Amino acid sequence: MPARCVTRILGCLVVTTALFTATPAHAAVIPLTAADLAGIAPITFAGIPDNTIVNGLVVGGVTFNYLVGSVPSTGAIIDGGPGTTNNIAPPNIVNSTGNAGAVLRLTFNAPRVQLGYGFALLTTGAVPAATTVSLFDASGVLVGSLSGSGAPDPFFSGGFLGLQSTIPFVRADLAFSTAGTAFVADNIRVGPAIPEPTSLVLIGMGVLSACIRRRRQS
Repeated sequence: MPARCVTRILGCLVVTTALFTATPAHAAVIPLTAADLAGIAPITFAGIPDNTIVNGLVVGGVTFNYLVGSVPSTGAIIDGGPGTTNNIAPPNIVNSTGNAGAVLRLTFNAPRVQLGYGFALLTTGAVPAATTVSLFDASGVLVGSLSGSGAPDPFFSGGFLGLQSTIPFVRADLAFSTAGTAFVADNIRVGPAIPEPTSLVLIGMGVLSACIRRRRQS
């Protein structure tokens, strides 16, 4: 392969790397319904014993952490919670410290663009902005967020919050309204993993190297 061709290909790879790794300031976050994510098997916490501490729990490629005021806490456990309501069914995640400053953090083993979860607040009546999810990229930069309201069904305010992001995220922080004295989370649906941009570039470099070797051997 002529040297000028190799140079051009490498130049294209550099440009591709820049395009993939350049992160816009903010993602477009599109709301999704539970039906939109029905094809994704949910994390239900089935088989995990009651009273298992959520902080540090790993299920289905997701690491769960519970923080209060940014400090890890043992105040969230796997439990039966309020029973079956909204998109909640035992067993599920229940916290006992109140919702002020509390965050349920989900860290994924690969970048994702889709996420959904059922939730309930220990309160009655409709609650605007009952839950808010904040999305972060691999550098810890906030790339987008979305809030969802809660409706009584039948006794606890709650529902389902789903989304699709135009920027991949590796972490999601779930916060819940202080209108509830505690929260419950369940049926967490995480979209398929997507390759990281650097992986795509490395694959391209490998293909290029193989082509060069074949050319030299011919």
